[in-house]
Amino acid sequence: MSTADHKPMARGPLGQAVPRGPLGFARGAVTVAVLVVGGLLFQPAARPDRASAAGDPTPRSSFVVQVNRSRLTVRLQRIPLQMALTVIARKSGLALALEEPLAERVTVAFDDLPLDEGLRRLLGPRSYILSYAEAGPSEPVGVTKLVVLAKGRERLRAGEAPAVRFVVPTPQAMPAELDAARRREAVEELAASEEPGRHLNILLAVLKQDEDSDVREAALDALESLETFPLEPLAEVAMRDPQPSVRMRALELLGERGKNDRGVEAVLQRASTADPDDEVREAASSFLDSFNNEDR
Repeated sequence: MSTADHKPMARGPLGQAVPRGPLGFARGAVTVAVLVVGGLLFQPAARPDRASAAGDPTPRSSFVVQVNRSRLTVRLQRIPLQMALTVIARKSGLALALEEPLAERVTVAFDDLPLDEGLRRLLGPRSYILSYAEAGPSEPVGVTKLVVLAKGRERLRAGEAPAVRFVVPTPQAMPAELDAARRREAVEELAASEEPGRHLNILLAVLKQDEDSDVREAALDALESLETFPLEPLAEVAMRDPQPSVRMRALELLGERGKNDRGVEAVLQRASTADPDDEVREAASSFLDSFNNEDR
């Protein structure tokens, strides 16, 4: 059965229908969004941080997050909820979006729970939306996106999409659901993360798919921060991207990272003579000269 033929309606804890569409984003997959109101689908909750029972106003913090095959283990004490969710999203590949910053801290511990159940425990009384997708008949249903709603939000009207800012995007979420300025900001945040190499596939997807040239250039800048990355996608961009500044930036990176690679030399040579833009041809000639001089 195709996605177009199968349009499930999830039911929230109060029985209201939650439509597919703006809340789901997986292409070529069956996607269901489930609205959880006020934490009614979970027990027990993560505790908002308070001073210890002994009267110590500054109890120690602890922070352990492990994700293994869509199962979650955490040890959190006095940790900002937004920080915990951000780490979980990055480790699990989940897209995370917020209607407002999450100021509360949480204290909670559990072992080897399914990802959605662990998120329910973490989010406590917060209202939120979980999106699930099944990529195919042989693929398990998994959580793909978490949207945390603002406090006091108890429901969405039919067809309404929450006004959110993506904290941790995915290749599917970024092009469709953020404006260009926020997509660029999201790419820059990925580059500045502790392990930017974990986001290589996202950066390559943005480079190939994003319609805004500034966002694509930001993806090239982010790739430069990685120790290694494949050169083939860069060569494709250098030859085919419609924006001259993006082609020029890709050629520059190829010249820097593709030393002793004859394929890179061929791309630089072709661009220096065949690129339709004068400035790109001139830059490619310069990159080619540097490439050949360092190759000697």
